[in-house]
Amino acid sequence: LDASRPAERRAARALIDLWLATDRVGNEHALARRMGIQEIIFDCRSWWSGSDGMGKYSTCFTERGKPRKNLSATEAHRDHIHIGLSRAGARMKTSFWAG
Repeated sequence: LDASRPAERRAARALIDLWLATDRVGNEHALARRMGIQEIIFDCRSWWSGSDGMGKYSTCFTERGKPRKNLSATEAHRDHIHIGLSRAGARMKTSFWAG
């Protein structure tokens, strides 16, 4: 999904919101946790397991917090969603896969 295309950006954000949503019994980031997702990066924003929500992706910003120049869309994760999985998630050994 490409952040430069409005419909794709909306679809990516909807998917990320789904992964990071609180479930009906109050478990934060429930689907991400059940799937074994440890990190999500998209459009210079990132989420790492244990964090509250999507924040600035450090690669996209200088030490002073200004946007870096000359980053490719791939480096900035603007042309795709980056998903990092735990070993269990990658091996489909989490509660999401077990049913």
